[in-house]
Amino acid sequence: MPWPTLPYHILLAIFDYASRPLVNDMFQPTPSINWLYRVALCCKAFVEPALSALYYSPPLHPPSRAHRLLSHLATRIDTPTIHYGAKIKYLDIEASSTMLHKFLGWDPLDIGALVSLTPQLRGVALHLYSDNLAWRKSGRSRNVTGSKAVYHRSMITALQQNKIMLQDWTWNHSLAKQSQSAFPLTQMKGVHMMPPFQTLRSLTLVNYPAGPIEKGRLCEDMLAEAINLLPKLTDLHFHMSSVNDRLLSKLPHNLQTLEIVECPVLKSSSLDGFLAAKGVNMRHLILDHNQSLNLSFLTYLAQSCPKLEILKADLRYFGTLNVTRDTDPKYDVLLLGGQKPTWPVALRSLELFHLRRWDFQTAELFFSSLTESAELLPDLRQLKIKASLDESGWRERIAFRDNWTEKLQRVFLRRSPPPSSHLKSISAFQYFKSQQKKGKMAVWEEKRQTLTRNKASILSNEGTVQANRVDVAPQRTAKDTSESDSDAPLVKVRRSTRAKTQKEDMYTLSESPPIRPKAPRRRRRRKGSDDSSSEDSAIDDDGILQPDTQRTSIDREADLYVQGLCDVVDVLIDNLRPTEEQLKEDDFLDEEVSGDEDWNGDDDMPGDSGYAW
Repeated sequence: MPWPTLPYHILLAIFDYASRPLVNDMFQPTPSINWLYRVALCCKAFVEPALSALYYSPPLHPPSRAHRLLSHLATRIDTPTIHYGAKIKYLDIEASSTMLHKFLGWDPLDIGALVSLTPQLRGVALHLYSDNLAWRKSGRSRNVTGSKAVYHRSMITALQQNKIMLQDWTWNHSLAKQSQSAFPLTQMKGVHMMPPFQTLRSLTLVNYPAGPIEKGRLCEDMLAEAINLLPKLTDLHFHMSSVNDRLLSKLPHNLQTLEIVECPVLKSSSLDGFLAAKGVNMRHLILDHNQSLNLSFLTYLAQSCPKLEILKADLRYFGTLNVTRDTDPKYDVLLLGGQKPTWPVALRSLELFHLRRWDFQTAELFFSSLTESAELLPDLRQLKIKASLDESGWRERIAFRDNWTEKLQRVFLRRSPPPSSHLKSISAFQYFKSQQKKGKMAVWEEKRQTLTRNKASILSNEGTVQANRVDVAPQRTAKDTSESDSDAPLVKVRRSTRAKTQKEDMYTLSESPPIRPKAPRRRRRRKGSDDSSSEDSAIDDDGILQPDTQRTSIDREADLYVQGLCDVVDVLIDNLRPTEEQLKEDDFLDEEVSGDEDWNGDDDMPGDSGYAW
């Protein structure tokens, strides 16, 4: 099928998958933007899907691009061919350079005017460079005070006038606490009661502290009241906020996704209590870079979150200063002695990175909980674990790594055959079926001819067999008796090899082949079951394993339930210390300066006479 004839939704999915992301982590545009432009110019069938993929969440950095987009939407509002504003579903903006300050002569962007031109808008996210770890540690973009408010009433008014039903929204406390902002934390409750916010399904809260904010009211209580006013909220995300026991206890019961990233005060006891009380509908749980959170909450996870499908935790931490080291965990041990994790039956993806501060016994108990629960995890498709055993010797660590890496791969890794090449297209499948049908006909014809030849050979040799048959069998010697135990009558034949072959062809069709009796063998005396050096199987004097002996340790390991459905099983066990940036071999390789290559012995210099002096 030619590409231009593909349906619109298929082309849109292809272009969207091939072009993401349009901006990197530093909000810089990627080459995918120009690629979508070129694809849209290829043919008429590619215009709509390529532009839809580009305008779905348009890149708005640098600020000149955002201003050009605003002017473009204002001038093309009456164009009947393509409604560009209707293609915009999400606005993801870096506020410090686009909405707070002037940039190369451009005034701060009026987000209210931009929202008024996007009638199909579904989400708005305002970020700061300081939200990025690399920029935050370098000390850049910490000042967010500007001459223009970000959360302004014109934006909310545009949402109400266009009757936009939002699904995703981000509150950034660094922007909302400005003196020019019309919606500080105290007024978040009133905003959430407006019609555009009553349909929110996902809410992100960035950089919200704990403790009293205004008039002695605690930030946790004000946030909880505003969150509970969203009746359709299912996804809640906290970034760089103070998430404690008081806030978690007041969150709604119908949450399906909870993401807590870089919240240093979150503890396992607080999370365990929240999951036990309100985690019955939880499906996605993401816990990254929380410095005070260990894995003690895994002990009752299967009981607290029976519907959990995705669990991800990255225990690598980032410091805010270059002078002091503040990237170590604030907990003493990862798991207490005897705490055995339990896993929900609906789990599909398990990702645990940079596990540390545990001993061999605790790590053994952790990994054994996975193999013992393999039969109860039929939906698990991805297993990624990276752990460190820094207080162990290298021999013990290698033995532990080899043992559990091999065991987890044997229990969970899928070993299915590669997909059939006959199913790559309809024409390939039709050709395969036609060849298969021809092959079956050829096999049937060959069998028929073979049966016909055998029947003719039997009929032609029937007279010879009757003439050579005798009524009384000759006496057999003791040697013959010991070599054959067949009760079939013997035929007196000539020494000719051809006659012997014909006789065997005739009579072995209905006779079983002679079986050589096995000579008795002595078995070695088994050692006691309490002997630590004994093996679970006995071997006879000829080196043959007896079937009714005890099993070895490998045989006992074979009793483990093999789930065999995981597409990815990635287990890494080492003693590397987690760092913000892991250095590799390429980081230590010297690069030769251009023009300073190795000397090959040939110096072709002008005026060179061949002598050094």
